Amino acid sequence: MKANAPTVPDLMAPEFRLRPIAASDLEAMRRHADHADVARFTSHRFPHPFTEADAARFLAHYLGGGPFFMRVIDVGNEFAGALSVHVGEGVEAHSGELGYWLGHAHWGRGIMGEAVAEFVPMAFEALRLERIWARVTDGNTASIRLLERNGFRKEGLLRRAICKHGVLADTHMFGRLRDDPDGT
Repeated sequence: MKANAPTVPDLMAPEFRLRPIAASDLEAMRRHADHADVARFTSHRFPHPFTEADAARFLAHYLGGGPFFMRVIDVGNEFAGALSVHVGEGVEAHSGELGYWLGHAHWGRGIMGEAVAEFVPMAFEALRLERIWARVTDGNTASIRLLERNGFRKEGLLRRAICKHGVLADTHMFGRLRDDPDGT
């Protein structure tokens, strides 16, 4: 599935729009991603500082297509963050990993909670998945609450599973099945 699948229309919400990524998103992406608090709980693939080269690599990945579904969170006609589900391989091809981030300037407005609520059903349908899962680094209580409000169930704890900037941390595992209630 291509990241910019034309069969999935943009989604308009009062505070934002979910749309495909575009080459013109590079500078806004770099600016919003280049914040220590944004990078704090993201994967190792999301560095800080977040340079123009990092933004170009991110953009090339998602414009290139692949086994994922991705949408930009557009606030005021500008890239402000992103959500994606990457499909598993082999025996896990019916399952995908959810990732998301939002520029610090937009935190505390409920945007990400609403974006996840709208995006997850779109991803289930676009990718024909049975399960979407997410990992949350210990200490990221806002993300844990967001997933729980959106129908994700805690499935376990991976102790000392990650090491970011030399610090070991636990990872909470969450999952939602296609036929689970959405949490609303």
